[in-house]
Amino acid sequence: MEKKYKKVSSNKAGGTASANALAWKVGIPNRWITDMEITKDDRDIEISYDENKKIITIKKVKSS
Repeated sequence: MEKKYKKVSSNKAGGTASANALAWKVGIPNRWITDMEITKDDRDIEISYDENKKIITIKKVKSS
């Protein structure tokens, strides 16, 4: 398993979000994205959060 330490960035959320809402983002290394076979045309993922362990998990899912 490879581990990276990153900073999370925030921006004002757009669209129909409330005036004080923030959108959060984190960069994922391109090598990991390539290894997961995520492409511009096939980029569906499942993201889950374990509240007890405080862990975010990202999985590639098959396109529908």
